[in-house]
Parts: sequence; C-alpha cells; structure tokens
Amino acid sequence: MRIVGVILIALGGYVLARGLTYGTSRDVVQIGDLKASVREEHFLPRWTGGIAILAGVILVFARRRRRD
Repeated sequence: MRIVGVILIALGGYVLARGLTYGTSRDVVQIGDLKASVREEHFLPRWTGGIAILAGVILVFARRRRRD
C-alpha cells in the first residue's frame, strides 16, 4: 500500500506541475478503401493531480497508522 501511495503522490505531482495528455483516434471519413482519421489530444484536468496526491497521502499514512 505504501508503494502505491508514493506512486500516486509522484504521479499527482507530475500532473499538477507539467500536465498529462492522452490521445484518441476517430474515423472521420470512409469511402471504400480510403479512410481518414483524426487524432485528438486531451489534457487531464489539474484537479485530478490534487486528488491523486490526497489519495497517496491517505494510503501512506493509513498504512503507518495501522501498524501502531
């Protein structure tokens, strides 16, 4: 759990600092064997980074608290 928490904190920090994108492709036109597609880039909202950091902190401290 602690490792997952640290990974979430690091990934959340990256999203907050630099942003994270992902791409999707969709077909626009298809005529016979000819096909045209478009690749769209989407940004993850910054608030997802904050939620990832919060979840990571909870996981790290929940593990520590359970041991005590």
